[in-house]
Amino acid sequence: MIDFLATLRPDNGLAELFEVRPPSPPVDLMWRVVVRMAAGRHADRRPGEALTPRVVGAYGHSRTDTLARGVGEAVERYALFPEGGAPPGAVRGTLRELGSRALPFHRPDVALGDPDAVDEPLTWYPARRLRDDGEVLVPAPLVDYPDHSAEAGAFDPSPSGAASGQGAEMALRSALLETVERDAFTVAWERRLRLPRVRVDLDAAGDVPGGKENARRRSLRALWRKAEQAGLVPLVADLPTGLPGITCSVGVVLDEKRPAPLATVGCNATDDPWWSMLGALQEALQIRSVVVNSWDDRERGRAPAVIANDDDRLRYVASEDGHRCVSEWVEGFTGTREPRPRVQVPTEEIVRYLVEDGADPVAVDLTHRLPAPLREMGWAAMKVITVGYQPLRLVEDHPFTWNAHRLRTAQARTGCPAGPASRCPSRPHPLP
Repeated sequence: MIDFLATLRPDNGLAELFEVRPPSPPVDLMWRVVVRMAAGRHADRRPGEALTPRVVGAYGHSRTDTLARGVGEAVERYALFPEGGAPPGAVRGTLRELGSRALPFHRPDVALGDPDAVDEPLTWYPARRLRDDGEVLVPAPLVDYPDHSAEAGAFDPSPSGAASGQGAEMALRSALLETVERDAFTVAWERRLRLPRVRVDLDAAGDVPGGKENARRRSLRALWRKAEQAGLVPLVADLPTGLPGITCSVGVVLDEKRPAPLATVGCNATDDPWWSMLGALQEALQIRSVVVNSWDDRERGRAPAVIANDDDRLRYVASEDGHRCVSEWVEGFTGTREPRPRVQVPTEEIVRYLVEDGADPVAVDLTHRLPAPLREMGWAAMKVITVGYQPLRLVEDHPFTWNAHRLRTAQARTGCPAGPASRCPSRPHPLP
């Protein structure tokens, strides 16, 4: 087993500082782990910003769970910094020069890069195509984050699809599931799909059997009660993915009693329905805590005119516009359904289901970027690009990162009807 506290020791190269903070209601309802990484000193927070790529962490229902996820988040983010070096086999060239060896990022059914960049010299990293173990070259800006290179402007660098774990298999599985979640959420938000709410029966909480297999079910109900006691309105909705056995949940927290009302959203996809719901609710509560701790209610007004990074998006979530858009979407959710049954889905089955759904996932192993002590502990880091799926968009103005096919087929694939035209003049997604 990996020693999470040892991973954070400064002499092991990952973290400069870290904090483990207990819950502090009514603002912070969960445990918090915050890590300032030793990498990315050039990416420190600029004046006026609430977020920086150097500082990451996790919020959760228990100290143990939060520590594990917070450390894992720090490891995966560390591996994304390009200062760790290119993977072996990296090349320079244009898409036209590399031909079939390279990912055709510009195609409408791929929608990962600017078509005007097909003749631009780029750095390409070797990736493993998971359906057949073949090699494909992918542009470095689809892997590195943050990426301030000149060629990054033709792409939308993002940490989505990165994951760490005890060994490559665990990291790969987590990364794959995150791309499933990001595709499902982004499409559902853009099409305003009317999702069914999931019934969380608090009255029967005392009837939940003991044992590890029911721990997350009990934790969800305990956290739900804690949110309600703080005057919040939590809810969870089911978001179909098209992958048998994979549950994707959307968690929403409505904080309507504040002088400036707030609505935050989280999402989580896995083969454990109770962990999916718990993870989505935790993420929504985490974003709420970050907003409330970053700005006074009087400072939260209009959204930024341009959303180009996570800090801009957090300001949008904190704004009147963000609250209005999330509330409008939630109003369209439909009547409740029971939680899905659990079906264990091996990683190789996830890959097969993705391919059957029209995707072509590729993976870049970034373990070489981790400090040697972490590699010796067994840590691995992966970045997955699920080609053919809709990525989570970071820069809102990029016209080339919309996968028109995924948007067009959303209702048929999910069975969820699209909502009417929005009353919001613009609707950036609410996941910073």
